[in-house]
Amino acid sequence: MPTFHFFISRASEDREWAKWIAKVLEAEGHTTTLQDFDFRPGHSFLHQMKLAEERANHIIAVLSPYYLAKPFTLNELYSAVADDALAEKRLLIPVRVAECDIPRLIKDLAYVDFVGRDEAACREELLKAIRDPIRAPVAFPGERPGQCRVFVDQSYQQEAWYGEPTVEGGYSSISRVIAEPCCAHSGGYQTDDELNGARVLILPIPFRSEITDSECARIVRWVQRGGGLLLLGFYLMEAHHRNNLNRLMRRFGMEFRLNLVMPSGRESFQECMAQSFALKDRDFWIVSDPVGTPGKHPVLQDVRRVAITSSCTIECADRPALAISTSDEASILHARGYKDPASARLVRLTDYVLDQRGPATYAMALESGRGRIFAVGSWKTFLNIFVDDTSLGNATLLHNILSWLVGT
Repeated sequence: MPTFHFFISRASEDREWAKWIAKVLEAEGHTTTLQDFDFRPGHSFLHQMKLAEERANHIIAVLSPYYLAKPFTLNELYSAVADDALAEKRLLIPVRVAECDIPRLIKDLAYVDFVGRDEAACREELLKAIRDPIRAPVAFPGERPGQCRVFVDQSYQQEAWYGEPTVEGGYSSISRVIAEPCCAHSGGYQTDDELNGARVLILPIPFRSEITDSECARIVRWVQRGGGLLLLGFYLMEAHHRNNLNRLMRRFGMEFRLNLVMPSGRESFQECMAQSFALKDRDFWIVSDPVGTPGKHPVLQDVRRVAITSSCTIECADRPALAISTSDEASILHARGYKDPASARLVRLTDYVLDQRGPATYAMALESGRGRIFAVGSWKTFLNIFVDDTSLGNATLLHNILSWLVGT
């Protein structure tokens, strides 16, 4: 068996678990980096962390309620995800040592479970995870209802996102808004026939998957023949932006920016990290009347007080058919941290830096050929929690967007 170097990421309360894991791995001939053994007085903690992550073949995250409650351990988790967005290198190996919910960000990964097992069983599970490859789950290629005109893309593991932007999960209220069924599309875009019968495609940002150039080309051709495309983005460092939805967005002359929109005054590193999963925490919502450029557009008819969260801003190379901004002041920040020298891509967050305060442009519309595209900076905007809230205008905005996309 080949030997590997492991960086063990743990909360301080779980240091004994981390030490035991290191002992088991080293007994098998592997090497490890663990803060308790390898970080000495006088060392720069951040520099040692950077060196440890760069050296590691695998990062073991010792998951527990303590680990999931601390910003610095979550930062290490997010960095591993960003550095291996498709999990091709199995860079991150989660090990659950106490009862806790697996974060949706890594829920598609198989994990080692120590809960309820004795020492021998834990050792066996840990070593089996190292020796055996972890296979990605395969979705059943089920048929879609023939009467559906609105397809919600689920080809790229969107069900793994916190909030589940799927027809059966967090987007189940979309059918109520449009007063007709919508269906999941999970077959990808391998041929030009994949979107036959679709009038609108709703495409949330993929998870651990890439939209290939050929798939982008087929979606673009479908739009230009008269299709309506709703693109729903979000912010999570460069990996997801550059590899996923922006590859398609740029073909239409638009781009999801590499920034994060936060409520004014909520600009600390801890708050920026926490907002990713704090879906129900209204302290992270930006609720304001939408401001359109131009001022009158059918998408904005009767729309008041829209809530957004976990959003990025959008820019367009040409003048769009419509740009929507917040009426209230928001904070627009960018991430700062360590970059991969080869790609110059940010792979580990250390801080968020305020760029400006003011209105944030979070949605845009434009036309392409005989079709139309609408982009929103956050996939959360049309989750049930926002669409079902009658005090908000998110449901009306969604209805108007879909009506505009089909040309009515």
